[in-house]
Amino acid sequence: MQLSPLRAVLPSLSTVPAARTQGSWAVHLRGGLERPRLLGLAVCLVLPLGPLAGCGGGSEGGSESSGATVEYYDPETRLLKKAEGVKQYGREEGIWTWYHENGVKQREQAFVAGLRTGPMTAWYDTGAVMARGSFEGDEENGLFETFHPNGTVESRTQYVQGSVVGKVERFYEDGDLRGVTPFEGGRPEGQEVLYHPGGAVYWSKEFREGKAEGPTHARHPNGALLFVGQFRGGLRVGTWHYWFADGSYQGAEVFDPEGNPTGEWIKYGPQGQALLLRSHLEDGGILAQEWTADGRRRSWGRVAVRPSDGAWLSDGPFFVWGPDGTLDAAASGVFADFERQGDLLEEHRQRAELLIAEPAQPGPRPSDAPRAENFDPGE
Repeated sequence: MQLSPLRAVLPSLSTVPAARTQGSWAVHLRGGLERPRLLGLAVCLVLPLGPLAGCGGGSEGGSESSGATVEYYDPETRLLKKAEGVKQYGREEGIWTWYHENGVKQREQAFVAGLRTGPMTAWYDTGAVMARGSFEGDEENGLFETFHPNGTVESRTQYVQGSVVGKVERFYEDGDLRGVTPFEGGRPEGQEVLYHPGGAVYWSKEFREGKAEGPTHARHPNGALLFVGQFRGGLRVGTWHYWFADGSYQGAEVFDPEGNPTGEWIKYGPQGQALLLRSHLEDGGILAQEWTADGRRRSWGRVAVRPSDGAWLSDGPFFVWGPDGTLDAAASGVFADFERQGDLLEEHRQRAELLIAEPAQPGPRPSDAPRAENFDPGE
């Protein structure tokens, strides 16, 4: 199972409200922390169009046929068109069009000799424009914009021969600025600033040669310090401290000089109760334990980080208890390779009974916990 409560100790726990954000929390921790999507990448990711997608240029190899070409979602029934255009000597030529399964246009792209050249437009399956830009010689060139489903601009990116220049801007659906990332030489360089809805600064950090570097901090919408930490070569290092909006201490995460998590991480609730303990074991594994506010066990087991998205998932026997203290058979189980492999065995159930009888919850937040005012770098 995926442990959403475990993600609460990540920096984005108390950040921009989830209803106003996109992407997983893991995005915040991998290369740029909520870096705006670049359209050239975004189109390839959000439009799974198969070999004719043109995300890496025209289709080389394969058929050397020429003439009108039509692809279908089901080649046997040939009822729903997936893509259509013209090929000359096996390469896309002129305007190619792709379709959603409901028949609405998904993308329209101009080609010259199999290379993306000229305007490109992408649409949501509602018919609303999702993205718009232009290519030259199979490289992004000029202004690219993405749009929210309501039609407002989501991002603006300027390209010259496939390289980002200037800055990337991101916006919320109501038009408020969400973030600005400066670029130089095609990679982030300088201070990136992200904003809460309404305009208050959320997070600022420095990029050097495309990687986050140096001290960083973020704030709650009310201006109170959310967390402080340190980057080195794009990796989180040292101790990262977190606070609630009222200034009470939330917990810490510790990383070694190579960016590997280490030691024990404790997350406290608003009233000071220990709610989560994440222990990094000598064998490289992670033991995660959760408790309710009144001290009863909520979950126990090893977890692993999925490389593809950074999500923390169960690994091995994993126990989840319901509000009444009984084992939740559906949520519990034996996990491997980030998938549930089966139900708990009898020996696992016996272990679960011992654990629920001994909650072993860590003590409450200490009175001398780090205070936000002692770490606040100021504006």
